[in-house]
Amino acid sequence: MGAVAAGPPPDSTGKPGRFGLPILILNYTPRGCLQFDLARTLDVKRCVIHKQPTRKPSLVVSKREITLYQWKEIEMALRLGDIAPDFTAETTEGPISFHEWIGDSWAVLFSHPKDFTPVCTTELGECARLKPEFDRRNVKVIGLSVDPTDSHKKWAEDIRETQGTALNFPVIADPDHKIAEMYDMIHPEISDVFTVRSVYIIGPDKKIKLMITYPASTGRNFDEILRVIDSLQLTAKYSVATPVNWKDGDDVIIVPSMSDEEAKTKFPAGWKAPKPYLRITPQPNKITSTDTAAKSAS
Repeated sequence: MGAVAAGPPPDSTGKPGRFGLPILILNYTPRGCLQFDLARTLDVKRCVIHKQPTRKPSLVVSKREITLYQWKEIEMALRLGDIAPDFTAETTEGPISFHEWIGDSWAVLFSHPKDFTPVCTTELGECARLKPEFDRRNVKVIGLSVDPTDSHKKWAEDIRETQGTALNFPVIADPDHKIAEMYDMIHPEISDVFTVRSVYIIGPDKKIKLMITYPASTGRNFDEILRVIDSLQLTAKYSVATPVNWKDGDDVIIVPSMSDEEAKTKFPAGWKAPKPYLRITPQPNKITSTDTAAKSAS
């Protein structure tokens, strides 16, 4: 049985994967081919066959396993905590370099299957209506579609006419699918051409904080996206987690890793603990000096 190789195959350059993502190199041996279970091993973004003149490329795919008969390069899928891939692109507001465009802000990158489609039209109109809410949270919003920029601009007229709000954020043109593939927005079992409804929330550190994928038939809930941003920003600053159905201003949970002694210092308003691991406290950035004084008096 083959083994995972520590270095690149003989015909590989040894460079990072096509999009700078982590790669795993697997080796064919004369005794047999390496097999692994995708469901239990890793998420695979794509397999690229490195052609070898001495051996015919071969890739056998079954429901649970991939059998590799020669060197392959496997690019791993993006995961939470990964650095969001950087790129340059044309948008409805001119060319951008993605990381530079984000700057010190948070960002929401969301894709659309195609211009001039009904669900997407309602989504972009709603996002434009909510732009003051994103601005208040220091969040930049940017859309993406596989259509070119001139198509986006014509579509923007329909969005203004039908949704009552003009497009007020950039939309990326990705006709060659470069960015869509980089962010795994095209799911071949659904379509080889159009993107699914992907949402990426990216922090000022350029790391991916959240990923959501909707089917083309289901419009996104932007109130939920704002709710998640509130949670992400709160938990990035304080040692808390947000419970089920939490909304800004509701009570939060002190993280289990913090001791009671440390919690007394960081959460002067105190907490309720129906179980030792479940310590419920008022949202720390909503507490007033009156609340703290009342706790001390009690």
